[in-house]
Amino acid sequence: MTTASDPGDSRVAELLLAVRLVGFGPVDRVAARVAIPEHQVAPLLRHLEQSGWVTYREGPWSGWSLTAAGRAHGERLLATEVDSLGVRPRVRSLYERFLDLNPVVLDLCTRWQVRMAGPIGAGTDGSAATMSPNTHDDAAYDEQVIADLVTLHVDVRELLGELASLTERFGRYRSLLDAALDRVRAGEHDWFAKPVVESYHTVWFELHEQFLAALGLERG
Repeated sequence: MTTASDPGDSRVAELLLAVRLVGFGPVDRVAARVAIPEHQVAPLLRHLEQSGWVTYREGPWSGWSLTAAGRAHGERLLATEVDSLGVRPRVRSLYERFLDLNPVVLDLCTRWQVRMAGPIGAGTDGSAATMSPNTHDDAAYDEQVIADLVTLHVDVRELLGELASLTERFGRYRSLLDAALDRVRAGEHDWFAKPVVESYHTVWFELHEQFLAALGLERG
């Protein structure tokens, strides 16, 4: 029987992945990403710390982060899970589709945050494009960027629907991206690309990390 002091492989994989997705953060942020009662998360993390898979840093900014050994062990556990389900080729195929969509999402986030003026690249007169923050005072400009995201989201939802049918680890992302897009369309600008909320870009970035963890790949 698995206890809080002796987590099984599935719990270890879940916790290591949660810490990886958080990057660095306190217990409550890790707990928000696992299907484990919050009061059990701290002792489980202490157990993983004893194994050298996670580390805790005290200070003005305190929190948990993954060690290199923890990252490698987590990937081994996820690889076993993916292979036991027999879905690795399909996950890899869907990752290739994700990579086709990724530059479009990133371009939309850039367009939302900054605006370009002038020619692209240096001209014969030495002129070049200039960038300025998008102050969101041009409703027509913002509406076009949002319209482009809405169009792209159709393909994103199809991808995530197929992913969710393969493994439950990917199941939450369609609802998270739906919610972020709904808030953007309702006029909440932060939910497009702001990093401190579950914005469209934040969730998309985490989805990318999920793919990398499941397939044992490096970003880039």
